[in-house]
Amino acid sequence: MSHAAPRLSSVVVASALALVYFSIPSVSAAPTSRALVVADYAVATASHERPSHVVNADDVFNAVATTRVNPTNLVLESDLGQIPDNPRLIVFLSPTLYRSTCVYFPNKINGAPKIVSCPPEASAAAVIESQTLNLSRNVIAVAASHGRAVSGADVIAAARAQKDELAATPTFRAGQGGKVKFNEQVSNGTSTIAAVVFCVLFPKTAYGIPKVVNC
Repeated sequence: MSHAAPRLSSVVVASALALVYFSIPSVSAAPTSRALVVADYAVATASHERPSHVVNADDVFNAVATTRVNPTNLVLESDLGQIPDNPRLIVFLSPTLYRSTCVYFPNKINGAPKIVSCPPEASAAAVIESQTLNLSRNVIAVAASHGRAVSGADVIAAARAQKDELAATPTFRAGQGGKVKFNEQVSNGTSTIAAVVFCVLFPKTAYGIPKVVNC
């Protein structure tokens, strides 16, 4: 992902310190075991940084990169904070099995992560992410058909047409690229059953690829 470098640099000190206490495995076991390896590494990173802190989204993102997760086996579908009703929950997807694994992080330093049953909003996250990326690709394609890169105004117009909610008004111009935060909701027709937050990084180039990034 294009955002990997700045994210890794923001936790490089924590990562280096965590390596003293925690080896870097190559994650290749069953989905549940792989998810726990990543989660344990995130806890080690947060616990051994000075000062120690509760695991956050940066720690999880760094753990996915550092433990060398094979994206064909395990994908971080939702990071901490992306599911409003369950802010301490992360969701992994096994593309080969098309099965989600949910991990809960206690809101305390060095709290042991645990595998839990995925709630409805976690299951909805995969569908919402797909819909959000489809909208993003369409916005980029329309802009490219006019010979330019996508702008924040393009995203606003597309979101309004699709009745998607944006957390903030994107102001980036064509060629600048920018991150857009979507507040998506899943309804059963009469009431909202899930709310999911997704951030998409839009490219600077006319034919770039949108990427879901940590908010």
